[in-house]
Amino acid sequence: MADHGGLVFDTLEQAVGAGYELAECYQSDPPWPHAVIRGLWPESLLEGIEEEFKQGIFHYGHTRYSNKYWLDKPSKIPPISKAVLDLGNSSLFLSFLEALTAVRDLHADPLLIGGGMHKHGPGGYLKVHTDFRVHPITGRDRRLNVLLFLNRDWQESWQGNLELWTPKLDRCWTVRPEWNTTVIFDTTTTSFHGLPKPLECPPGVERKSLAWYYYTGNVSLKNAIPTETGWVEVP
Repeated sequence: MADHGGLVFDTLEQAVGAGYELAECYQSDPPWPHAVIRGLWPESLLEGIEEEFKQGIFHYGHTRYSNKYWLDKPSKIPPISKAVLDLGNSSLFLSFLEALTAVRDLHADPLLIGGGMHKHGPGGYLKVHTDFRVHPITGRDRRLNVLLFLNRDWQESWQGNLELWTPKLDRCWTVRPEWNTTVIFDTTTTSFHGLPKPLECPPGVERKSLAWYYYTGNVSLKNAIPTETGWVEVP
């Protein structure tokens, strides 16, 4: 898996150029199309965002499949996090994604269904899965996931790596959830990913991230595309 340096851009030309520069790697990196980019977001934009994960009014869910906190209601998201999420939904960032992934006519989701702010505390996990593919309100086809990790000095012994599994579930690649690390990948019926190992971080430490999902036009064959998360067991 290739890691790529920072790509902070200000203009449409820069955004498209940055996407095309990594497009070949995006398609060829195993186990399926994705990119891991360090330092994509300006540090000045992220200043103070960690404190917001302590202040937001998060939902909490604990099932056999996940143990996590999330905040996905746009009106409740604190201002710094909201500014970053809005930038990820901007036409500039969509142009970068289209050039990078070759997925055209992308639509952002200002409703942040399933996205927004996510965090896991000690013992937190998210079993390996594929994602729902149809937006429950607009009916659009979900095509891309973008995750931004926001964890300074994350220790390997705490677990917390994002695992990307092959379609046959016989091998995985991992991404450490380090500060200002962005993971972009295709949303398909075989893009298995998750955080299956419970976190072993100290009390008071949380694995923090922002998440965006991107869509194309309305699904014509809804019965052929999963509308719910597909959970799986891995070795």
